[in-house]
Amino acid sequence: MAERRFDFDDVDRSDAEAIGEPGQRTFRMIFGAASDTVVLWLEKQQLQALGMAFEQMIAQLRAAGVAAARVSEVEPDPVGPTPVVNAEFHVGRLAVGFDEERSRITLFVH
Repeated sequence: MAERRFDFDDVDRSDAEAIGEPGQRTFRMIFGAASDTVVLWLEKQQLQALGMAFEQMIAQLRAAGVAAARVSEVEPDPVGPTPVVNAEFHVGRLAVGFDEERSRITLFVH
């Protein structure tokens, strides 16, 4: 299988959704930048771990004085319907990191 790679410099859309009835739900994250959109299908535990990883990363960056001016505690605006999706992936592994050179939190998905 050929490897497909999507690099977004700045994500302008990030949504998490639970689809279906409790006990039989599937979970997805939608990420997009401009006209490029990808859907990541995750297990419930992966989505929970991703949320905790982002919270921990932001807390560490704030404590280090890196993110104080860039991260705010605001509710996102509604983003409307899901745009045309370029690709969908079932997630195996996730990693969260920080790119110091660009001052960006980075999500790696395999």
